[in-house]
Amino acid sequence: MAWWRKDPVSAWLVVLIAISLYKAYTVFFPARAQAEVIAAPEIEHHLHSHWSALGRNGPAPVKYKFDMGLVKPFLQCTNNKRTSLGGEAVTLEPHTIFPVEVKSLEHPVTYNPSIIALPGSSHFPFLVVSRVKTGTELQQTTLICEGKFDPYLGGISCGTHPRELVVPQTPAKACKTKFLAEIPGFHDARLFWSHQGAPLMIMNQQSRYGCFGLWVIDLRSVYPSLQYQLDRSLLNRFPTVTELTRAEWRSEMEKNYLVFYDHTDGTEYVQYGLGHGHRHFAKLLGNGLTSTNMTSPAEKTCLLRPATWHQATNAIKVVLCKRGECVPGPDNTVYVSLMHNKVALADGKITYQRYVAMWRTVAPFEMVAFGDRALRFRNEHQWEDKYSHDLIGKFVYTVSLAWVKNMGRYEGYLDESVIIGLGVGDRGSGAVIMPVEDMLTCMHSCKNA
Repeated sequence: MAWWRKDPVSAWLVVLIAISLYKAYTVFFPARAQAEVIAAPEIEHHLHSHWSALGRNGPAPVKYKFDMGLVKPFLQCTNNKRTSLGGEAVTLEPHTIFPVEVKSLEHPVTYNPSIIALPGSSHFPFLVVSRVKTGTELQQTTLICEGKFDPYLGGISCGTHPRELVVPQTPAKACKTKFLAEIPGFHDARLFWSHQGAPLMIMNQQSRYGCFGLWVIDLRSVYPSLQYQLDRSLLNRFPTVTELTRAEWRSEMEKNYLVFYDHTDGTEYVQYGLGHGHRHFAKLLGNGLTSTNMTSPAEKTCLLRPATWHQATNAIKVVLCKRGECVPGPDNTVYVSLMHNKVALADGKITYQRYVAMWRTVAPFEMVAFGDRALRFRNEHQWEDKYSHDLIGKFVYTVSLAWVKNMGRYEGYLDESVIIGLGVGDRGSGAVIMPVEDMLTCMHSCKNA
């Protein structure tokens, strides 16, 4: 006979002791106790939080499903009134490059303009930063001004006096190449709006961990007039330059990072690179520190051919419908950015091909689609010829991607327009304005990669 039948009093005492111990356990370790009795419907969310906190093996899948049917129109690739096919490219026929002029008496030539739209209450529609063409690459200078449409130029010129943009300098603490460590100034500035409406700038400057790294700063700290054009209550999270780190391997000269945000809670991520067979992004933890690689190990490559891929622009958030036709959500919203394939030609010169990348706005942020053909604009060959570089070659470099109007919201719709900033041959500046929908063509689905 079992012992508890022979001695029921002792059996009840054991049960009471067990109940008391469990109650004490839930008092002193409530989170752990809750995790052990979590209800089945909550397990998926619980695992997502657990893996995101660890920052390992990528975010776990979440419950938000994406409607891949919304991508089908972008997979079409035909000759029509709006697009013409030729070689490995598709030309967007209605859209042409126009000039962007940011110059001063001291600095008459600039290139690689990065452009964002200012709020509607601002005196001028754009904010532009542009890299100065100097006589030596040992001096880096950037001009900033508020831009306007100029009917005499047939493009964008400065409405305010352009001035040099100065940011706090940083030392190269781990640079093995002396002259790189001593180059003054910053370069390759990229402007973008945060999901909360803060004007941010990413730039290359001397790194604490190599020769050059990527730093971010809130433009209100270095261009004070913006403080009067934006909500005064908006927190400045980057009041000085903050280096964006890599928890894993890095090179002596880091370039081409972009920042994006989780649709559900606004968590920041830094994407370091995307290429054939690899993708690397991490969670921004604070003060520039980041997690390890968060890319899901289950994600297949979406870039189907080996090439020298570089991220060219920041990312914008696009709702895959026309305004008023749907409610934005994780099921119909994506991030879109432009990338370069850097091509070395037979004569030793180079050129850049422009491609579109698209990925989801919630963890695990899997790729949705990628361009099958390089995008070109109708008059791009004329700009290449005008600013042809004898030593380097002919190329139009894509610098920035932004909504052409500041609508007081982070996302935009298919029928709303973007402005693309372009640098030409390291000597010229241009831009294109077009509906974002026209840019999404001749792509392939990453679900079939």
